[in-house]
Amino acid sequence: MMTYLKHVGNYKHAELKIKKLEEVQALYEKIKRSDKDFISIGSAEDEREDLNAVYQLVMEKYQDEIPEGFDKVLWGDLMIMFNPDDENEFWNAQQRLEDCELEVCMVLERLKKKKELEKESLLESEEDSTMALELIRFVKKQIAELEPEDSDGDEKDL
Repeated sequence: MMTYLKHVGNYKHAELKIKKLEEVQALYEKIKRSDKDFISIGSAEDEREDLNAVYQLVMEKYQDEIPEGFDKVLWGDLMIMFNPDDENEFWNAQQRLEDCELEVCMVLERLKKKKELEKESLLESEEDSTMALELIRFVKKQIAELEPEDSDGDEKDL
């Protein structure tokens, strides 16, 4: 509770330490209630829709004129994002990077599955080895019980 208040409520440890338990609980409940009222920004789909709206507004505004200053930077970024140019080195490098990231993720996933399978196989082989060892011990015990021992310790001929 105190950790939550320190991180979310920006309280210092010394501030919380001097308060009574009831006061700390009241602060905690107050912050928890305000967290429940918090509205998240939205999903990636909502953000994409907002970005599309910004793109449309910028394209309408600069339909007949060339932007200057920071407006030109925004315009250029939006042009790169929405109108990829096959000859643009940055765009091509970005696409290659995304392809490589996808391939790396696929390889990592395969390695993870392989490791899990090897672990399962190792556990099964350990179980088999344990079972075989127990079987050998059991057979030796049965043989020992069936063979009468000599007083001299010599085995009798059967």
